[in-house]
Amino acid sequence: MLRTLVDGIAESWLDSVAALEEAVDDVDPEGDVPGSSQESRARPRNNDGTARRIHRLRRQILRLRRVVAPAALALRQNGDDGDEEAARWRETADLLRHGLARLDTLLQLLDSAHDARMAEIGVAQNNDMRRISAIAAPIAVPTMVAGDYGMNFDQMPELAWRFGYPLVVGVTFMVCAGLRIHLRRRGWL
Repeated sequence: MLRTLVDGIAESWLDSVAALEEAVDDVDPEGDVPGSSQESRARPRNNDGTARRIHRLRRQILRLRRVVAPAALALRQNGDDGDEEAARWRETADLLRHGLARLDTLLQLLDSAHDARMAEIGVAQNNDMRRISAIAAPIAVPTMVAGDYGMNFDQMPELAWRFGYPLVVGVTFMVCAGLRIHLRRRGWL
């Protein structure tokens, strides 16, 4: 009677391990890998939902592991006698230890999936920062020129020259246009 009850509990735990394996397989299917377009590279798809699923699955695996590990150890110690009944206890303990190994593998897979998601977030943030910098660079040039002219120096040679102001405005415009063209060619804009 006790043997049947323990075997039933062990089977239900192993069924839970199999269900968790299926859930882990569904965490990051191949179709969820970002594509080759710039937009899909810049934003990882469903990152927040996947991260939540990874954390939820990790908690479930750790809970199941906390239950199965002591039971496997107790069954293994109970099976140390050497008679036929002890061999059956050892067999159940070995099944549970195999289930524990599967749970450890699932934890490693989830850690790898989590690391991959964090890397995708880092790449997306890097792309965002690059785009912000590319937008700010052409704005910084006229700001710097205006800052220099706003200091009201009397000895600036462009102030006395007739074409000084149009030349400064033209050069500033050319630098901004050149920056924009260069950043667009590099894919930052």
